[in-house]
Amino acid sequence: MASFTPGASIKTFTSKNGREVILRFPKEDDLQQLTDFINEVSKEDTFISLSGEQFTLEEEKKYVDDVLKKMQEGTVAKIVATINNQIVGTADVTRQERRTKTVGIFGITIAKDYRGEGIGQELIETCITLAKQMELRMLRLSCYSLNTAACVLYKKVGFEEVGKIPQNTLYKNDFIDEIIMVKFL
Repeated sequence: MASFTPGASIKTFTSKNGREVILRFPKEDDLQQLTDFINEVSKEDTFISLSGEQFTLEEEKKYVDDVLKKMQEGTVAKIVATINNQIVGTADVTRQERRTKTVGIFGITIAKDYRGEGIGQELIETCITLAKQMELRMLRLSCYSLNTAACVLYKKVGFEEVGKIPQNTLYKNDFIDEIIMVKFL
């Protein structure tokens, strides 16, 4: 079973805008940055489940402590993308339990000023590699139907649409469809 070391570097690459990006596992010292990151993306009210909610440092600490524990157990692979030591994106794979323990749920978030630079694709491809190390056979994700850029990217890296839940999500005062996608590993 895979185990992921907090703070360990995974890879470095240059974004489409010429910025050096480091992908690594999160560590305890990232707590303030992770809190600031998720709160900023939540305020943006973009294509994530949060829409303005703000987390306290204490709430985020509970989440980070849980993630770090599960990384050691090999049931979660979470990575952060940093530019100049600043977190600009996160992605994770979470192993399901019991009969679906060979399936991982994938999630990703990129800060507004860093979208379209290829960081998302690098995060996804790295998570696919980590999911294989976790001995998963499938990754599953859900995507808002209006988030066409993300849906295109997911298909580009091998995810396929397997279903749609009509009007599942209230997004900016409209009910929109949720697209379900999977990738076999």
